[in-house]
Amino acid sequence: MTVDRRVQRTRKALRGALLELMRERGYESVSIQDIVDRADVGRSTFYAHYADKEDLLRENVAALGAHLRTQMDPAAAPHPALAFARPMLAHVDAVRPMFVGLLGDKRSAVVHACFEDELAGLVREGLDDADGAPAAAVEAVVVAGFFALARWWVLEAPGLGVDAVHAIFVRLMAPALGTSVAD
Repeated sequence: MTVDRRVQRTRKALRGALLELMRERGYESVSIQDIVDRADVGRSTFYAHYADKEDLLRENVAALGAHLRTQMDPAAAPHPALAFARPMLAHVDAVRPMFVGLLGDKRSAVVHACFEDELAGLVREGLDDADGAPAAAVEAVVVAGFFALARWWVLEAPGLGVDAVHAIFVRLMAPALGTSVAD
């Protein structure tokens, strides 16, 4: 099934508008009217594509998840459930000002939940029944650990590079997955 190019352009404009506005003022302070004004589309056009602002946010996060999947190399990770980490850290580094802004916006529970759900899905894809713990527990620990480390990185150790932070994450998480890490 092919999607009409006009539909693709409209959705791309709306997604881009939301991201720009989030960079400028955070998610919670952005209204649908702000989004349609920035995208230069009508309000009815927005509702023809999305149920609400959260629906648009979830599509953006899902698009990031799809992009991360193209960047992941499970064979290079000490455990397939950690394959998301390197590309996600690179993304955090690329959008660091927005990430810092979202950290400071405690009202953005919706944004945090969307990202946690997407990363949990990426972790889940790398798990199997042999991992020894309930998948939901492993997902929760890995995702919480990732966000805690990313928060520490951007706020407390911004001079570290992606590779250094990735090495720290793997060193912390691999034992939780029953995987050893080569020195």
